[in-house]
Formats: sequence, structure tokens, C-alpha cells
Amino acid sequence: MSKRQFVLWSASAVLLFNVMIPQVLAQYASPPDAYSVTQVNSMFGPDIHMQVYRDGSKALIETSHAALPGGKPEHLRTLYDLQAHRSYTWDLLNTGVPCGGSNFSGDWGDPFAMSAEMNADLAKQQVKQTGTATLRSSPRKCRRRFCRWRS
Repeated sequence: MSKRQFVLWSASAVLLFNVMIPQVLAQYASPPDAYSVTQVNSMFGPDIHMQVYRDGSKALIETSHAALPGGKPEHLRTLYDLQAHRSYTWDLLNTGVPCGGSNFSGDWGDPFAMSAEMNADLAKQQVKQTGTATLRSSPRKCRRRFCRWRS
């Protein structure tokens, strides 16, 4: 095969692949019953590390961060009983504060539920993909909401 034939064949394959991509839509699956997720949020100051563990009807969220300006560092654990809708929180750095229990309803911090809710909200707001970008060596989709302003 000549170089020219190879280039034409490759270009044809790329064009065919790009035509087929819109037909391949994401398939959302129900969230797993057992998982571990690590999140690092740096949007509003120092890094906040959050580890989420779930096994069936029990979940544990561990949150920690360095000292905020004028404050102290934090390291909290919250155990959730998803069937009984009870949570138990304790501060690992401040042993003078006892473990506290409470009732909860609705979202307990499940990263899969938050992601599904955010996707549904974006769909309602007619957010359109406008391109792609690379962030920390990872490809991302750029989206934009088109607003109509009233005067």
C-alpha cells in the first residue's frame, strides 16, 4: 500500500468515525451499591479531601482539610445508615466534642446521585456542548448555556 493510499484510507476512517460518534450516546447505569470515591475540592480555598465509602445500606464520608485562614484544620467522619435515615458524626481532631447523631432526609452526599441530578439540571437549562479542552492532561467537554435577556 502506498503512502498516499494509507493517508486516504486513514482520513476516510477518521471521517466515518466522526460521523458515527453522534449516534453513540452515553448509557447511564444505576449507581453501584458498593464503592469508594475520592474527591478533592479546591474551588473555595485550600484542598478539601473527601473519601466516600458505601456498602449496601451503610455509607461513610470522611472529610479533611488544612487550617483555613484564622481557623483550625478539620477531620470529620460521618456514618450514614441509609435505611434508618440516621447519621453519626465525630471530629477526629477535637476529641472534646462527642459523637453526634441525627436524622437526615434526601441527599446524603452520594456522588452518583449528585452527578445524575447535575446532568438533569443541565438538560433542563438547554446547555449545549461548545467544544473540548484538556485540563490536567484529561480531556473535558466545554458547555455553555445560551441565555435570552429581557430588557
